[in-house]
Amino acid sequence: MPKLNRCAIAIFTILSAISSPTLLANINEPSGEAADIISQVADSHAIKYYNAADWQAEDNALPSLAELRDLVINQQKRVLVDFSQISDAEGQAEMQAQFRKAYGVGFANQFIVITEHKGELLFTPFDQAEEVDPQLLEAPRTARLLARSGFASPAPANSETNTLPHVAFYISVNRAISDEECTFNNSWLWKNEKGSRPFCKDANISLIYRVNLERSLQYGIVGSATPDAKIVRISLDDDSTGAG
Repeated sequence: MPKLNRCAIAIFTILSAISSPTLLANINEPSGEAADIISQVADSHAIKYYNAADWQAEDNALPSLAELRDLVINQQKRVLVDFSQISDAEGQAEMQAQFRKAYGVGFANQFIVITEHKGELLFTPFDQAEEVDPQLLEAPRTARLLARSGFASPAPANSETNTLPHVAFYISVNRAISDEECTFNNSWLWKNEKGSRPFCKDANISLIYRVNLERSLQYGIVGSATPDAKIVRISLDDDSTGAG
């Protein structure tokens, strides 16, 4: 009887631990400001959330670049990476360095949204919820239709498989323009008499840069005839916008 009691107690303890909400919680469950950001999205089924604190604790691993491209470009998911849950600045910088090493681009921001733009990855860094447009995290119409039909779209051309060794991606930079920055004199002839006023309302600028990281191909039998050239090309995308 004592043995049976001990077994029953052990089983009860295990079942209690398994049913604990802490253990059952999804390690990718958004919290803090990330939860507020996702709550603003009308259709959040296409959002994949990564908490960098899980990477730091080794509870979860960073996806490889190929996995990230498949997730964002082929599956048309929206990725939200959250560094804000790491309390110490040193640990946060360490995880941001790992992010940079894994994907070839790094930011010192609290959050990064990764979406698809013209067949490549688009990185949008920001620090506060009000700095990002919730529409950026909405599932695209094609993804919603494909999800309903259960049809998977064919993979677009992947820059990793091109002949020339290179990686291409986009970076979105958003900046609000204050009234002070947009305040000018009412007259250039009578500056003091006419005073000044703000000429903008809710002004902002959104720039999208395309970045190409290229490396020269080997020429000759051992490639000694070709210099090991590394080229960075940065250009402004046509979809850059502004308002105000």
